[in-house]
Amino acid sequence: MSNILRIENLCTTVLAGGIYFISFYRGTLGLNKFKESKQYYNNDIVVPVDDQLKSIIKKPEPSKSYFDRKQETEIFTVSGIDIISRGSISSVWGSIIGIPINLNCKSVTDLEKEKITIDNQEINMDSPQGKQLGPLMIFSEKAKLFAISRELSKINDGLAFHEENMVAPISLILGSMINYVLHEKLRFRTRLAYRLLVYGFVGLCYIRIREGMKFHKELDGDKHAVNQSLELVEGGIEFIDKLIEQNKTVPTVLGSDERPLYSYVIYGNDYNSWKTPETFLKIRRDALLKLQKELIEKNEKEIQENATGSPSVV
Repeated sequence: MSNILRIENLCTTVLAGGIYFISFYRGTLGLNKFKESKQYYNNDIVVPVDDQLKSIIKKPEPSKSYFDRKQETEIFTVSGIDIISRGSISSVWGSIIGIPINLNCKSVTDLEKEKITIDNQEINMDSPQGKQLGPLMIFSEKAKLFAISRELSKINDGLAFHEENMVAPISLILGSMINYVLHEKLRFRTRLAYRLLVYGFVGLCYIRIREGMKFHKELDGDKHAVNQSLELVEGGIEFIDKLIEQNKTVPTVLGSDERPLYSYVIYGNDYNSWKTPETFLKIRRDALLKLQKELIEKNEKEIQENATGSPSVV
């Protein structure tokens, strides 16, 4: 093996390890720092989560098995308009769920008492644009339940937590292995341009794999959150519909003619060359509409069967 490839493999291994450690740190050792950076304050006072929202998160039952242990989930209020979650209940460091302050509010009047910020810019809820945005930030109880339930489904999946952290490091190592095979086994040239071409190809594959994983993870998260409950499906449809409208309204509230992204990627909302900002949200909503139709038909069928069924014999 040439000295160039040795150095390249060493750098790739160190970089892959560094990326994994950073990703792992963010969901484990760095949870408290992340929580502190996102915590919502009003007049320098921590705003607690509404007790009704807290009751949604059930305390996990203690387990004697080390591998089946379940840690508690800490719930707190966050600035901004997006619900966030990190960690895993299977991790010794536990998990956190950040509730945006608008989910704490029951009416637009409650919303006006809080300091709502988007991209660190405070929104004047009394302005015409703020009044337009206000109703889109208030959700029904079933929509709130859906939003929190899908975050709970994420932190309950310990395997997915590690899968996300491993995609980028594995991609780097794969690029290094391909370069090794091309040089040592197939005797290809070792020019920098050829090696960069290989890493570029692997990088594109990484982007597609990451997008695909996110696509299926978001749809699965919705499916697990509703758990065949018609009420939660309706809550999910309401929640996603309002997110779509928020994305259309927020740029005008901030005084921007462009349509940048204001929702986190956990909502499948990120902008790229082959999707518009709200495309994936619409796909998620359509999937819930389809599930809603199936559940309604199932319930109607059961009612008809019960109505036409033979009476029980006493």
